[in-house]
Amino acid sequence: MNKYVVFILCLLSIVTVKASEFSLNIICPKDELSIGEKIVCDVTINSDVSITNVSFNYNTDLNISFVKEDNNINIVDRNIVAVYNTPISNANLFKIEIVGKDSGESQIVFSNIKVNNNLSTDDITKKINIKDNNVLSGNNKLSDITIDGISIENFNPNINHYENIVVTKPIVFIDIKGKDDKAMVTGVGSVMLRRGVPTNVNIQVTSEDGNINTYTLVIKYEKEVSKSHDASLESIELYNKNNRLDFSYDKDKSSFRIKVNSNVDSVLIKATPANDKAFFIDELGPREVNLNYGDNFIELKVESENGDIKIYSINIERMDNRDSDNTLKELIINENVIKIETDIYEYSISVPFETDLTNVKAIPKSTKASVDYSNINLYEGNNKMNIKVTSENGKTKEYHINILRLSKVEEEELPDILDNSEIDIQESVEKDSESLNDSSEKSNYLIYYILIGVIALGIVFIILFGIIRKK
Repeated sequence: MNKYVVFILCLLSIVTVKASEFSLNIICPKDELSIGEKIVCDVTINSDVSITNVSFNYNTDLNISFVKEDNNINIVDRNIVAVYNTPISNANLFKIEIVGKDSGESQIVFSNIKVNNNLSTDDITKKINIKDNNVLSGNNKLSDITIDGISIENFNPNINHYENIVVTKPIVFIDIKGKDDKAMVTGVGSVMLRRGVPTNVNIQVTSEDGNINTYTLVIKYEKEVSKSHDASLESIELYNKNNRLDFSYDKDKSSFRIKVNSNVDSVLIKATPANDKAFFIDELGPREVNLNYGDNFIELKVESENGDIKIYSINIERMDNRDSDNTLKELIINENVIKIETDIYEYSISVPFETDLTNVKAIPKSTKASVDYSNINLYEGNNKMNIKVTSENGKTKEYHINILRLSKVEEEELPDILDNSEIDIQESVEKDSESLNDSSEKSNYLIYYILIGVIALGIVFIILFGIIRKK
């Protein structure tokens, strides 16, 4: 029985080692050395199980020496063994001191790595590059050449000849940039020039390994010519769809105004500076401009050779022949015909209790105008509705409609009140008619009827006023 238990425990131990995570690392501050340079690298182990022993072989073509961290490490004949009485999981095994010896790529290889006497991981390789600082540089190029601090135009390190360099001083200072630290340069410094006579200046760059590269500058000294102050324009022309507009340019003016027809929706501006060294700036030169109706302010901005600036302004007025009528011709709301009056934009109507939604018919006077409104739900009492009319030229006008929806009670009482008022009016009319028959003068007859009409209107007004007060 005990034999079986021991056997099973051994199997579990082996499985655990095989399944565990283990790493052997070589950590160096850098991977490149110069000949004779020294660095120190750390050799570490990391594991997720307890370790009692680690062993591996090493092989290298580097000049190395070992610095042991503790006495648990034995290094004999390229074989390294670490034994721990107390199990560990992480440790710094030792340090390796590496000295750069021969140029080229070298390496350290750890192989046959065993943990707790079991082969645990693949070989570990650390590569170190050794460079020879004694190799001579062949760099004989420059990144820039300057004359009085100004770079030569279109300088290229691989182009060696530059002609037609014009200066305005008899003595110039030539300098260079981007020289290799170990290269030597001749031909820089102050150079004296003769007016009108091209002077060759040779700049020689000798690399560390002795190769010479020569840059040749052909410099010509000429007397400085005063720069032009002329920022004026020789001409301005305006076009629309290849048709030249009726515009007259006057050289003595810098501000212009022109009217164009309504159908001219864009203008192409052509302009030419009077001096060939003047130029347009800030993108305010010849161009095509879309025109709005009304005033369009356009600028041309010219800079002369010496930096003077002149601004030309053109106001192009695009005529607006679009219809401006934004009034209503007809307005019907739920069979209520509203008589539209000039310059009146607010109206009031009443609708029966049964009417809970507006039904609007609005027709503008102009066939080119548009009407905008939304039918609204009607609640008892006052409701407000707006109708907007927009003319062809975009101008708007609003009509405000006050809609009184009667309550159910008011609607039921209104007919009886109106019937009674009609009876009273009829009786009054009959009585007055009898009295009028007794009169012999037709003028008096007419006056009585007028009075009767006024009385009837008064009665109707009193009835309506009473209804409103009840509400």
